Amino acid sequence: IRKIKNVAINIAIYQIKKTKWQKIKSNTVSRRKIKLDFLQGGRMKKIFVGLMLVLGMIGCTSSKVGKTESLAGKQYVLVQQGKDYQITLNFAEDNLFGFAGVNHYFGKYQLDGNKLVVGSAGSTMMAGPQEAMTAEQNFLSQLGKAKTYEVTETGLIITTEAGEKLEFKLVEAPKPAQK
Repeated sequence: IRKIKNVAINIAIYQIKKTKWQKIKSNTVSRRKIKLDFLQGGRMKKIFVGLMLVLGMIGCTSSKVGKTESLAGKQYVLVQQGKDYQITLNFAEDNLFGFAGVNHYFGKYQLDGNKLVVGSAGSTMMAGPQEAMTAEQNFLSQLGKAKTYEVTETGLIITTEAGEKLEFKLVEAPKPAQK
């Protein structure tokens, strides 16, 4: 604040030298006199107050701006699913993959704030029970329409363009086999 005040005072000195006291030599302009003029009102006070308001608003913005929760390295299990199959969702750097009930799937994703964009997914082409195949098709369709995500204490909620919610529970990611 002190630096901003000094900058504002220097601007005031410049403005006063240029307008009111152009005829007076710059050596005779008293810094104390300018401080008094500056603090008593006028256009410079309005500029200073406006500048302080802008800086105050910038300083009071949410600390979450620009921060996103990393999903890389985490594995989630879909909460709403049948008992004969388990739908999983895993995240790597910019890839996602998992098991959709019958087939394994994979694809790309991008995060921007709380926005989630899922690229087209590929999958294996195995057949299975009709209930699991239907659930798999529905899940992959909804995942492709993902719009936003929210990381909760226990997992992840993905909201689609239509407002449908896919709720996942965080599970410990499988560790790679060691030799």
